[in-house]
Amino acid sequence: MQSSTDSLSSSSGVRKRLLPKEGENPAAFAGEIDIASRAALAYTSDDPGCPIDDLIDGHYGRDSTFRSGAEPNTMERIIVEFDQPQSVSWMICEVETARVRGRRK
Repeated sequence: MQSSTDSLSSSSGVRKRLLPKEGENPAAFAGEIDIASRAALAYTSDDPGCPIDDLIDGHYGRDSTFRSGAEPNTMERIIVEFDQPQSVSWMICEVETARVRGRRK
């Protein structure tokens, strides 16, 4: 069994590795780009109660602040438009999904 830091091979040729378990908050990221001052966020829709601003407020992990689109169960697109070219070697995108079971009548 491979550790979480070992690279895994894939039949598609994608290089990948498992991350540490949930609950391990990321440490302060050296060189983290201040998106609010260096970029605009373009988006397809916004829920006023969970605005796009929450996406970059510095809170991470389960049950932290979040952003939500205006309508449930729709595809959303978010684009980070930098004012000037940036050197980006990696980025983090946390997605938490909620499944709601309904009853058919």
